[in-house]
Amino acid sequence: MSFFNCFTFGNGVESYKIRDGLATPNFRLGERVTAVSQADYKEAHRFADITYSGIYNEDTNINKLNEFNLALGNFKTLEKSFGPIRVMSGRASDILVLQEDKVSYVLRGKNLLSDAAGGGAISSIPEVLGTNIVRIENYGISNNPESYTEWGFEKYFTDTKRGALIKLTGNGTQEQLSVISNLGMRSWFRDYFNLTPNTQKLGGYDPYMNEYVLSGNLNTLPVDPVSVKCGTTQTVTMSESLRTWEIVFPPSAGEVTVNYVVGVLPIGEDMVFEVTYNGVTYSSGPVTSSGSFTFSKHSVFNNTATVEVTLSSDYETTYSVEVSCPVSNQLQVTQVGLNSDDMVGQFIHNEFYWTQGSYVSPTRSSMIMLMASNNTINVSQFDTLSGDEGSGMIPPSGGSVQTIIRIQSNKKGSDDFVFNPNNHKLRYLLSAVEYGNNPADIQAMLSASTELTPLVNPTNGLYYYDINYVQPTVFEPYLYLIYDYQDVEEEVLCYSNTSALEACCSCATCEGSTPYNSSLTPQVDSTTACTQALTETLYHSGSGVCPANGDNVYQDNEMSIPVLSGYYNVDCGWIEVTPDGVVNSNGTC
Repeated sequence: MSFFNCFTFGNGVESYKIRDGLATPNFRLGERVTAVSQADYKEAHRFADITYSGIYNEDTNINKLNEFNLALGNFKTLEKSFGPIRVMSGRASDILVLQEDKVSYVLRGKNLLSDAAGGGAISSIPEVLGTNIVRIENYGISNNPESYTEWGFEKYFTDTKRGALIKLTGNGTQEQLSVISNLGMRSWFRDYFNLTPNTQKLGGYDPYMNEYVLSGNLNTLPVDPVSVKCGTTQTVTMSESLRTWEIVFPPSAGEVTVNYVVGVLPIGEDMVFEVTYNGVTYSSGPVTSSGSFTFSKHSVFNNTATVEVTLSSDYETTYSVEVSCPVSNQLQVTQVGLNSDDMVGQFIHNEFYWTQGSYVSPTRSSMIMLMASNNTINVSQFDTLSGDEGSGMIPPSGGSVQTIIRIQSNKKGSDDFVFNPNNHKLRYLLSAVEYGNNPADIQAMLSASTELTPLVNPTNGLYYYDINYVQPTVFEPYLYLIYDYQDVEEEVLCYSNTSALEACCSCATCEGSTPYNSSLTPQVDSTTACTQALTETLYHSGSGVCPANGDNVYQDNEMSIPVLSGYYNVDCGWIEVTPDGVVNSNGTC
């Protein structure tokens, strides 16, 4: 290929030799896999790890701050049981690390020298993060990193879980830890922190008064929402008046059912179950017993909802909630391509895709060769695909979020069919009837379909129409996208309920048959015909003395018996008659 050598083998086995031959040239592939890892690589939530990037050197203009090389093993894992890291403060030779439940130090150095073999050979190891030294005191910073501040050799922070205010004095691992809240305010801080475990504790240092200043408020700490997959039952025992969590849906559309089970409630109390999806809130209303409610998930790109459970007052009860996954309707999409005989063997691309909000589906593009048919209609395409609404190429029905299906005829590459908007059509049909690939069903489908107009022609060879796809109240499972390339031409038909002569003359505007003199027997060529005697009186449908090209010629004046095919001598020269009794050519003898 133009950009790289691409190779493959039918059995799927990788080789570095062309055709896997012993004496054939080989590819220079570079590094190749020689072993399989027993552990699957997947995303890891490293909440108690420290990592580092490459260096930044302003003298050489090297910036590797966005480079994290896993080959260096550049993660330092701390004890996870102490909770997530909330604060890191870099010093000259170590890093002060404040976890939720512990204070520790991680030694650091740009290079550590070692004599691994003991023979005097000194090697330089690019190890940045060294030993983790953990303090023996059972204090941390809980979930309030905003309380941390430092001034010179002094560091201050709160430990809400243990009702303490902490001070670290000194530098490096020789720091002294003291609980300054024990100096006359132990019970006050304990009670205050117990009452406000999840609110902000803002800390700062006043250099003028040489004081640590702590300010509490009622702003709730930001927390990651609890995410629950749809179809999972959440059983909760709670006493606070409000509880929320997030529901995660798959990227599909359909009906969602919310089932709730209410526990024992005090007399006169109730609960409210609400689900907010795509900005719209659906509610059970105040309830005292179990039940359910439903809502429609129409969007395929908005796949989360928020559940809120509200108690009428503060009391303890147990309840459970299950938000089901969307139950999708099955939709069958069929692309139908039709054409005329005069375009058989030509090529065109029949395409469609759908959009919903900012989501754009892949384009289903089919290169079609226009086909001949033994039936009364030429069907060059009848491709069907089925699936859940909103999955893959199957569009979801538009609800609160509009769904657009774009059907298009696209002349690209080597295609040679030319779309004529005066004759060719794009059509659309949403139906409860499944039509088959047979002339009767195709004609019925065309009659029931809607012609899409006006078509948009942004570039040469591309014609499209945007369909607003909305299902009716009663779901219709069959969607037909019709590419109608049949040429339609107007024909004037002549009719008479009396005789063929009258029908013919009504089209030719003639009064009757016109006699002319002719030879008797048809000949094989005009030369022979000119030697024949004019012994017969025949009749033609024209108005001239002799038949002209296109006139019908007959043996009788009722014009019911056509003349046999061949060459005849007539008054004005010779004529050639086709098997249909029509003059095809003429000349002089």
